Amino acid sequence: MSLTLSIVTAIHLVALSQIESGDNPRAIGKNGERTQYQISRTTAKHEFKIPLLQLCKLPKAELDLRVKAVWQERVGHFIKTNKIQPTPQQIYLLWNCPADVLKPSQVESERAQRFANLVKKFTQQKALDRV
Repeated sequence: MSLTLSIVTAIHLVALSQIESGDNPRAIGKNGERTQYQISRTTAKHEFKIPLLQLCKLPKAELDLRVKAVWQERVGHFIKTNKIQPTPQQIYLLWNCPADVLKPSQVESERAQRFANLVKKFTQQKALDRV
């Protein structure tokens, strides 16, 4: 599992929030997904082990930690199962549609590419901020 310790980073969370909701913590998706990360009731119940409406009330820092932990678990399972490191696009797909990560739809693929582009952009900005 040590291979996955730093796969999901704060940059991934920022990019995910942009893609999923335009960084709107009060966003409600067409199927009832909530938060800036568009978490479904099923995901909240089974992976976060907390009702969705209760999850929505958590402070952002705690929500971010929980999202990162769930996402990281999915990434770890992917690495263990497939014996490969996920691409940036696959990292997004592991959040958005984990069952389709190896055969995403065209819409999912386009969103995954936008996510990868944002991760690259934010990583470059962070590097420039250090100079």
